[in-house]
Amino acid sequence: MTFRGQVALVTGAGSGMGRVAVHKVAATGAHVAALDINEAGLAQTAEGWDNVHPFRCDVTDLERVTAIIHAVEETYGPFDRVVHAAGIMPGALVLDETIEQAGRIMDINYMGTLHLLLNTLPRMVERGSGDWIAFGSTAGYCPSPFMGAYSASKAAVNTLIETAHWENLHSGVRILLAAPPPVDTPLLDQPPPEAIAVRDTRSSNQTMTPEEMIDAIERDLEKGKPVCTGNTFGAMTVLMRRFIPTRLWKMALKANGLPA
Repeated sequence: MTFRGQVALVTGAGSGMGRVAVHKVAATGAHVAALDINEAGLAQTAEGWDNVHPFRCDVTDLERVTAIIHAVEETYGPFDRVVHAAGIMPGALVLDETIEQAGRIMDINYMGTLHLLLNTLPRMVERGSGDWIAFGSTAGYCPSPFMGAYSASKAAVNTLIETAHWENLHSGVRILLAAPPPVDTPLLDQPPPEAIAVRDTRSSNQTMTPEEMIDAIERDLEKGKPVCTGNTFGAMTVLMRRFIPTRLWKMALKANGLPA
């Protein structure tokens, strides 16, 4: 564990990688503000941890995000780490996508990231220390059928966080984009049944466990990498997208039962 601070904030803390991230940091004795819209999940995350402080929060609500950040900093001190794991992954064919759903995906996945970033990173840069980790996705580099709006939102996150890394390279803050391949979390239940390639990853060797991904993040954070793709499958997917995009698209179409 590379974290040595006293105060952290984790979004998407009610399940999956957010929950694992909370417990990893809390085990060091640090105070952790755990944010999620899922109150039942938050209660499970905080159970048995006196230093985990749950807050119901919709990351699209800038006023609420700002208020929680200020309250935590006033009570426990400035943040030494922020882990932004909140996100959603519904899907549809591009021509079947609704404006409402596409907007909600972008609001939560991209604007939610921006809300956290602009409320916390400037002060960390001013202090010259801390870790700032956000979850994009390999889907942001490599789109697939039924996941157009989700991939677009994660492409925006990938670009934002990678740019923030390089713009603040010598600031003393370690900024990392986590761009995992499929991870076995409740997020995999959100795409429609037609998104076969995504929903069937649990039955293949392609998924990581949340614990594996969080460990990979710690490893790459220590190495100073700008992006963590989790494992060999994640890295190879990004490379295939770069060098053989047409072949990769044909593979994705066939995997989803669509004509290639």
